Amino acid sequence: MTALVEQVLTNIKLLQKEELELILDEIKERLRRQRRMEEALQAFVGAGKGFWGGDAQAYVNELRSEERSF
Repeated sequence: MTALVEQVLTNIKLLQKEELELILDEIKERLRRQRRMEEALQAFVGAGKGFWGGDAQAYVNELRSEERSF
């Protein structure tokens, strides 16, 4: 556990119920947005397969070697 997390947990003990509910709502919203982003990105996994007609890493390596020759 990091020092920051320990500090947050210590400070949570000092909060009133309404403040805790506000923080909980914010955490839930942040997690919801993060899940939505992860789900949206998952839709693109594998979308480029076959696009280059070959190995993508080999293509990147070729571009890098061409770039070095300039």
